[in-house]
Amino acid sequence: MLDKKAYSTIFYARRSVQIGINMSIKAVFLDLDGTLLNDEKIISQKNISTLKHFASKGIKFIVSTGRNYTGTLSVLNNINFIDYIITSNGAAVYDTHTGKPIITDFMSNGLAISLAESLDLENIMFDIFVNGEAYMEEKNIEFLKHVDTPKAIRSFILHNRIIVPSIMDYLITSKKDIEKVTINFKTLPDGTIFKRAETIDIIKSFLSLSCVTGGSNNVEVTLSEATKGHAMRKLVNLLNIPISDTAAMGDSENDLHIIETAGVGIAMGNADDMVKSAADFVTLTNEEDGVSYALENILNL
Repeated sequence: MLDKKAYSTIFYARRSVQIGINMSIKAVFLDLDGTLLNDEKIISQKNISTLKHFASKGIKFIVSTGRNYTGTLSVLNNINFIDYIITSNGAAVYDTHTGKPIITDFMSNGLAISLAESLDLENIMFDIFVNGEAYMEEKNIEFLKHVDTPKAIRSFILHNRIIVPSIMDYLITSKKDIEKVTINFKTLPDGTIFKRAETIDIIKSFLSLSCVTGGSNNVEVTLSEATKGHAMRKLVNLLNIPISDTAAMGDSENDLHIIETAGVGIAMGNADDMVKSAADFVTLTNEEDGVSYALENILNL
């Protein structure tokens, strides 16, 4: 039976939902970092086994992440039943069978250049996601050493990025539209996150852009309409799945809209308070196989 106690177990938070009684969940949207992945950026065997079980019962699982497409595939080697991946916080939805996006909300190349010109690129780490890949300026290999982020995330960034001499030159010469911009910052000895507040103020002056954090005090920039929640709505419309028959799990600000939009919103035990407050339920943490726990309690199959 479902325990409706505080944050160590799933509990009722927002809307009236019957658990395990006539539930008709057909699609579950799963964030990666802080949700399906543990702190070592690995999907536990418990989570994999639970996903396989419910997939065999007809539940469709869709990954919903701030990562780029290739960076998402790198952690899904043991899972071959995920047909779609929402990437870059909703800027693109990829079909895993073709490797091509079927839904896009890209930032124009000109807008990305205008944003880059407005920011202090010498004192921030300005990475761009383009066509499923992630690009980083060469100088930021050294810059990353001064970013206060877990070792596993730092390692992922270094192995996931394509290094270019200059991000600005790449934008100008490639003329490609942008899925997402990810900005990381130096942390000073006194704990101050250098240039973060000023950077956010500049981003907010671009009315067609929005910024959220995906964890570790970063800033992730997309078109305002490019959210995980909007991408979910577009995808389920293509799949003829009612939004009421969906569930979504996440932990950080970039998961807020999809959790609010889904038929059932589930926050991880390690989630930001704003995410917990918006969710219908709070499960265990990502280190405690919270995804598996939630699915076993909510899906009555």
